[in-house]
Order: sequence, then structure tokens, then C-alpha cells
Amino acid sequence: MRTTLRCDAHCPVKGFTALFSGKWSLLVLHALIDAPEPIRFGEVRKHVGDVTQKELTKTLREFELLGLVTRTVYAEVPPRVEYAATPFARTLSPVLDSVIEWADAHRAELVRIAALRDELAAAGCCPPESGEIGPT
Repeated sequence: MRTTLRCDAHCPVKGFTALFSGKWSLLVLHALIDAPEPIRFGEVRKHVGDVTQKELTKTLREFELLGLVTRTVYAEVPPRVEYAATPFARTLSPVLDSVIEWADAHRAELVRIAALRDELAAAGCCPPESGEIGPT
């Protein structure tokens, strides 16, 4: 049975989706949650893929401010900085695992939707409000 959710000004779903509003948010958080110990910037970047240094820095800083990531700077030369998911962020592990499983199971449809969005953007259009982009 599904839970009925009525969203008001303090809607928990809005808070949840705000955590993942950035393009790289899910992948960065997944990399940190999957790591058994704190990892360095380059390791996060390797796990995420083609994220730019600027975007990864922005995402990690935002997660640090939100309490999802800890950042530890070691007084060494050269400086060493490590990132780790907080215990609160780790509670998202089953949710992220489910999202990854779902995305993998629907990979072909997601590729089709991404291509359609690219076509619409190139044509200067936005997705139709009627929901016509969904599965065919």
C-alpha cells in the first residue's frame, strides 16, 4: 500500500529532491557512500566520470554545508583533503541502490528520453506539459 503524501510548505519530498537537484549529486553521493573509508577528490572524480573540477567542487561544498559530507584537511605538503559521507548521508544507501537498479533496468528508455530532451532543447522547445515524453 502506498503512503498518501500531502505536500505543504514543509514537504519532506521537496527536501529530499532538493538534495539531488544538481546534475552530479546522486553520483557523487553514491561514490562517497560506497567508499569504505574517506576518499580524496580525485577518487571521487574517477568514480563519477566526466564531471568537471568546478562542478565536483561545487557539489562537495554544498553537501558539506548540508551535513551530508565531511571534509578533512591534513596539514601536509602537499595538502591532503579527504571526503566522507556522514552517518546521515549513509542512511540514503538503500534509496540510492534502488534508484541505480531502476535506472539500470530502464536504461534504453532513459537513453531515448535523454535524446528526445536534447532534440527539444536544440529546437528551442521545452518538454510538452501533457507528459508525452514518458514510455512509449
